[in-house]
Amino acid sequence: MTPCKYTILIFTICAIICSCNRELDKALSNAGNNRSELVKVLDHFKNDPDPLKYKSAVFIIENMPYHGTRYAQNADTFSAIYRNMAESALELRDSVLKAEMNKSEVNNYSQQVDINTIKADYLIKAINDACDTWHHVNWHNEYNEKIFFDYVLPYRIVDEPLSNWRDFIKKHFPYLNQSIIYSSKGIKYHASEATTKNVRITEEPSAANGKCVWINQPNSYVKFSLKSSLAIQKIINLRYCSLNKGAKALVELNGVRLKVFNLEPTKNVHTFRSSRFGLPIKLHKGENKIKISYINSKFGLDYIEEASLEPINKDKLPDFSNFYCQIYNVGSGMFASLDTLKSTMLKPIELHKFSEKDMSINLRLDYLGYSSWKLSPMDTTNMCMEDRWVSFDYMAPVGKYNYLGANHQKWVIIPVKENVFKIMNKETGLFWEQTKDTETGKQIIVQNTYKGTPSQLWRIIKKEINPFYAPFFKMGSAVSEALKITDVMAQFEFIGNRGEFSPSLTDLLKFKTGICQDESSYTISLSRYLGIPTAIDFTPHWGNRTNSHSWSVIILPNGKGTPFYMGCVPGDTAQYFHSYLKPKVYRHRFQLNRRIVTDMQSEQFIPALFKNPDFIDVTDEYYQTTNVKRALPHEYHNRKIAYICVFDKEEWVPVDYGKISMGKVKFKSMGRNILYSVGLYEYGEIIPIGNPFIITDDGKIKEVVPDDSYKISMTLLRKYPFFGKQDFFNIRMNLGKFQGDNSIDFKAPTTFYQHEGITEGCWYEKKIKKSNKTYKYLRYLSGPNSFCNINELEFYDNNNQKLSGKIIGTQGTDKQCKETVFDGDILTGFNGNSPDGHWVGLKLSQPATVSKIRYMPRNDGNSIEIGDIYELLMYSHGKWKRMGLKRARSTQLTFKNIPANGLYILKDKTKGVEERIFTYERGKQIWW
Repeated sequence: MTPCKYTILIFTICAIICSCNRELDKALSNAGNNRSELVKVLDHFKNDPDPLKYKSAVFIIENMPYHGTRYAQNADTFSAIYRNMAESALELRDSVLKAEMNKSEVNNYSQQVDINTIKADYLIKAINDACDTWHHVNWHNEYNEKIFFDYVLPYRIVDEPLSNWRDFIKKHFPYLNQSIIYSSKGIKYHASEATTKNVRITEEPSAANGKCVWINQPNSYVKFSLKSSLAIQKIINLRYCSLNKGAKALVELNGVRLKVFNLEPTKNVHTFRSSRFGLPIKLHKGENKIKISYINSKFGLDYIEEASLEPINKDKLPDFSNFYCQIYNVGSGMFASLDTLKSTMLKPIELHKFSEKDMSINLRLDYLGYSSWKLSPMDTTNMCMEDRWVSFDYMAPVGKYNYLGANHQKWVIIPVKENVFKIMNKETGLFWEQTKDTETGKQIIVQNTYKGTPSQLWRIIKKEINPFYAPFFKMGSAVSEALKITDVMAQFEFIGNRGEFSPSLTDLLKFKTGICQDESSYTISLSRYLGIPTAIDFTPHWGNRTNSHSWSVIILPNGKGTPFYMGCVPGDTAQYFHSYLKPKVYRHRFQLNRRIVTDMQSEQFIPALFKNPDFIDVTDEYYQTTNVKRALPHEYHNRKIAYICVFDKEEWVPVDYGKISMGKVKFKSMGRNILYSVGLYEYGEIIPIGNPFIITDDGKIKEVVPDDSYKISMTLLRKYPFFGKQDFFNIRMNLGKFQGDNSIDFKAPTTFYQHEGITEGCWYEKKIKKSNKTYKYLRYLSGPNSFCNINELEFYDNNNQKLSGKIIGTQGTDKQCKETVFDGDILTGFNGNSPDGHWVGLKLSQPATVSKIRYMPRNDGNSIEIGDIYELLMYSHGKWKRMGLKRARSTQLTFKNIPANGLYILKDKTKGVEERIFTYERGKQIWW
């Protein structure tokens, strides 16, 4: 090395060290009176034999000034509100929160910055825990330290109050540290079919077999008999209903007290819920008695569920994913066969005698993570073995179908002894067994409880290399281990609102409820506890609807993320089935994005998004994007920063920024199929510049400019796009029937029409074939598991006269009763007090014919409503210009002589707040 190069190298190293020291010195200076606590941390790790710990301490302290907690004037008050809400029935949590917030004063808050308050002991423990875990996991050598620092090490995730969340997970999620795997569900034992004492049994349509057993007084119990061929571990879950907070149930096994179950309340006595995570038990060989008893409050029991719990010896798990394999039964020596013929779909899987010519016995085994497998034919990636029809019955056949990624298509291969395995279905917890098909006489595979017989033992022979091998779920990798977290995700329960302040991670892990940000924090805390790098990705605002969104991702060794939330396995993008578009996607990390800070230094006014930017842009990981360059008017050439925005409620909302150079501004990696505008930020608002524009699907820029020389007529149906297609309630009218009869019990009803499929959130009108037959009673009968959701219902006779009468039907819930279906308000409707068996209708004063039905499903209230006054506006030169004002005479509006090719918005001046911009193309509203 030449002296010149040596000098440059020394200078570069010194510059880096000085830069690092500068950030650390700045942080320590900002610590004020808390400086001594941070110095203790640095001194503690300075001579630690593990150099990662000192580096971690420096990294954390350097970036600590940008993190903290928003505390209410009384932080304990908000924590108490969250807990009280979380302990309520799931369906009531929003209303409980609203009531609690209304009677408490938690609106004012002040920022508590970690650098000024965090204590040495807390930080030392957090660094020790994270680093010790990181050295222990198999995958730490696959990642660089930067990923560890940002996505495993941090002691907090967002702005939640600090807590000892790693200790909480260790105590309350012990199975995460164990080498076990358990089935998602299991065999049901109905309470009404068990031995009971001092109970009350009621008819209940929402119960699995129509009956609920009420354990309602001291000395009342239900006793189940579980038979086991072996001494074995299982998990027991309860399906129950209970109205009272603090209700408990005692569980005994073979006369030994095991556990007191805390029963979270349900909405009402007709709504059942399952325990979040069941009770591990050890059954002995033979008959076992499980007793569920009363302790302090009555509760209804539907059934208990027996799921499988299997220990896994990771060191003995062979990797079959790189090979074609043959699986044969130890008892018979016959081989599992899987062909690619569509004619064998859903038919039982056969076993064949060995033949070199039989290619159907060569199977492809794809590893799906801890520790499940997809079993497929060797020459296809789509078909697979599955638990046929998702059956939980003993001796149900194993079949074949297209791969859907569901648990009933995943098989857990568990070593029994050297190269001998038992094969469990991930959904049912039942095991492969060879048996004879009584119908065909062929040998087939069925599922059964494990007895250890030769017919349930299998050998796996590795054959030639599998050319389709795609090791996303490599054995022992972070994404494989994350399957443990996927199982636990199901315990989280979403709510619409949990207030403005984030709960502490210990509260969140205890109560497992909240909004999308909380679900992300829940997943990330569990993952980082296991040393799995995870982060929150977010879009600052949707591109075609209101609000923002956040979700969790696993960070891969290459630094990119893969989706990991909503109970999906890593990499599963099923959650993106909705039509919500993201203009930008950012990824939170612990360190500050100092490039953004530098870019914003000269700005007098900065949007909230960029004031404390602990994120990076990862939009290109999700979509094809487009770089946008826009020219600015001459008067703005001296400005430094411009913003690219999406629209929401008459405001342009910034989602990214660009630096202005030579009169132009460039925005990188923008999402497509979205309408944008460019603007400057002054005094808390965006000042729009130029025309709005659309980035089309192929990445081109399409200007949106109204054409005053060409006028059109518009027929408008809504003021906001109907996103209910993606909502859970959208399917609730499926198989619902509209009926008439002349007896109030509808013994022999005539079905006029049956609704099938999803609903569109608008009025439906169905003409009935005219008939002179008359009916005294008319009704809507709900489909299964629908709570009979319907908002408006109208019947018309052969003269097109609307029929009226006495309102009849089953029991609804508070403010969602049968009367609301006939009140003329499209936003109110019926909601049954249980999922099944409900109907609403009319008793006519005299029998009448029926020729037409009109009905409104559960909806968002944004369709055109007769009688309301609407205003149409058009965007022109940075402002909204009125185009017309009309009262709706029908369920659609027509405006004439409107300039074409513009950007429009329709407002309901009578009521409502949701509205969305649209263009008008080929006679239709195109929403943006």
